[in-house]
Amino acid sequence: MTFFLAIAFSGHSQTAEEYLSSGIAKRAAKDFRGAIADFSRAAELNPAYAEAYYNRGLDRNNVLDYQGAIVDFTKAISINPKYALAYYDRGLSRSNLLDAKAAIDDFTKSIAIDPDEAVYQARGVAKNSIKDYKGAIADFTRVIELDPQNAVAWFLRGNARGAMKDFNGAIDDYTRVIGISPKFRDAWFNRAIAKFEAGNNNGGCMDLNKAKELGVKEAFELIRKYCR
Repeated sequence: MTFFLAIAFSGHSQTAEEYLSSGIAKRAAKDFRGAIADFSRAAELNPAYAEAYYNRGLDRNNVLDYQGAIVDFTKAISINPKYALAYYDRGLSRSNLLDAKAAIDDFTKSIAIDPDEAVYQARGVAKNSIKDYKGAIADFTRVIELDPQNAVAWFLRGNARGAMKDFNGAIDDYTRVIGISPKFRDAWFNRAIAKFEAGNNNGGCMDLNKAKELGVKEAFELIRKYCR
């Protein structure tokens, strides 16, 4: 009896790596708070485990705790200063808190380590939000160079060009979006607006009708107002 009791109570203690794996599995199941608990346990077992802090930061983002996520990403970076993803995700958290300048700084640091197209795109969005349209266009152009089929990058560059009143450039970009993704309804609508601004009312009305077909509610009112 003593022998079997000894076996029963000699439970396996999970390692930090096992808690990390468990947390990632819980995230996949949308159990974000359970994942946070597992990553916390991994960090307790190994306080120098950058992956534990980074992953906890991801799930703090998932539960909208952006400040907590920033703390975790910062801790991961302090352990591994070359952690490009931690800079990127800290930048996203800062963007969610509308701190665009700090986000741009993080995206720039991430790009210096690993020039990934997603980071260029995120930095372009942040630059656009502070009306640095030239900087945004440069970043979206870099994304397009890396992935010419990225319809969102073409669309975002079109928006930035429109904001700079380069309506012909915007039209060209929205046309590329539509070529890649013909049902990208906001591209049809925005191209209509750019065409009106460029003096092409007939083309604008044609695009508004297509946007209406695709379900853009704002197109209905503009058609009534400008298209006879």
